[in-house]
Amino acid sequence: MNKYSAYPQPVPGGFRVMMRFARDSHPKPVMGPEEKPVIYPTESAAWKACAHHLLRYLNFPIVAGEVEHHPTLKEARREAANKLFLGGGKTVDVEVTGKERREARV
Repeated sequence: MNKYSAYPQPVPGGFRVMMRFARDSHPKPVMGPEEKPVIYPTESAAWKACAHHLLRYLNFPIVAGEVEHHPTLKEARREAANKLFLGGGKTVDVEVTGKERREARV
């Protein structure tokens, strides 16, 4: 199920925002400092937070797809260069002038 959803859930003391992404099987609360769910005083404030967090997630620049670790631009460029110049982990035959033929593993 490739589905995204966000909704407020009533809890004692207010509302918490529950979000579900395509990679998850069930919704999770939006976490604040000290890894505790953020509690909003009103339902309208929780709905605003739903919209904010969902749009922020959907508008995030995709570099590596939906993964937990989003590589920095430097890491992505380095990986692309290594794949291009090192052959992507394949065996490459290297011929050196004046010496016997060698096989290099990259």
